[in-house]
Amino acid sequence: MKIALLNSKGGCGKTTSAMFLAQVAANRGHVAEVWDSDPQASATRWAEAADLSFDVVPANIATMRRPVSDKYVFIDTPPGNPQILTAAAEAADLVIIPTMASMSDMDRTWATIDALTGVAPVAVLVTSAETSTRAYRGLVETLEAAEIPVLPPIRKRSTFREAWGQTPSHLWGYTAVLTTIEEALTA
Repeated sequence: MKIALLNSKGGCGKTTSAMFLAQVAANRGHVAEVWDSDPQASATRWAEAADLSFDVVPANIATMRRPVSDKYVFIDTPPGNPQILTAAAEAADLVIIPTMASMSDMDRTWATIDALTGVAPVAVLVTSAETSTRAYRGLVETLEAAEIPVLPPIRKRSTFREAWGQTPSHLWGYTAVLTTIEEALTA
């Protein structure tokens, strides 16, 4: 299974989500990898600082096309590189678009959704979610009205800001996200 995490906006939770989802998959006994296609190499540097139960490997447009067998692969992408974003989407079984419930994030999220129309199935993952706010509820209602699947939210927690360079231990919602993905891809 290949899952691409992409959004043309930076700072929306792509790397964190890739790392946490890979940890959930590894915890379930799957072989998991994060393919780091971001020139900033945040996932790679995170892996160098942590004792992870999954591999983080560099990726480019050519390597993203490699078949995977029983692995759970999460492709971490850079913001604003249309060639890499398109290649990741074309290689993926599902594209997850992490976003926050803000106008600037949603502006880029809609642009990303539009760019991927017909390329790959997409689902939106709201990160740093404050689920009791009007902004969050409005975002979810708008996405659902547009028939864009919305994954279980990742609530706002300081744990995520402090997670870089550590092995994810408290998975705070990512278990439900991976379960939803597995159910969608096996349906």
